[in-house]
Formats: sequence, structure tokens, C-alpha cells
Amino acid sequence: MNYRNLRLANLIQEELGKIILREIEFPKSVLVTIVGVEVPQDLSQAKIKLGVIPASAAKEALDAMEKNKPFFQHLLMKKINIKHAPRIEFELESPAKID
Repeated sequence: MNYRNLRLANLIQEELGKIILREIEFPKSVLVTIVGVEVPQDLSQAKIKLGVIPASAAKEALDAMEKNKPFFQHLLMKKINIKHAPRIEFELESPAKID
């Protein structure tokens, strides 16, 4: 990943984290965080990796994020000052196994 992709990934992670914190309400016992963002060389899409605690609420959290994807895309386009904002895709980060 080159420097431009890394900067864009960090900017998306920061801005989308703020948007999620302000705009989406999850139940009080559920925590959703952005674990990482991957942006390919052509900047066409951004793969957003979500961490959800507890893991049993992961499906509902992912559904809520997918439902609000156009809203997130619109707000990101306003915040990120680039010609073509990458299309966002959400995926769950696999939980770490503790031995």
C-alpha cells in the first residue's frame, strides 16, 4: 500500500468513526468499532473492517451498517475532499481466539 492509499484509509477510518459515533444508535451493551480500512491501489473501494462486542450482536450490527451505507457514503463524500470517493464495503473482523 502506498502513502496515498494509507492516508486515505486513515482519513476514512477517522471520519467514519466520528459519523458512527454521532449518527448510529446501537443497544447500550453493544460496542462497534472500526478495526481497519483497506483501500486498493485504484482507490475504487474501501473495505471497512468492523469489530463488534459482544460477538453475538455482530450480525445485527453489520445489518445496521449495511442499511445505512448510502448515508455513510454521502457523508464521507462531503468530508473527504477527493474527486471520486471510494465505494465502502463492510465486513466483520474475525474475533481473536484466546487460548
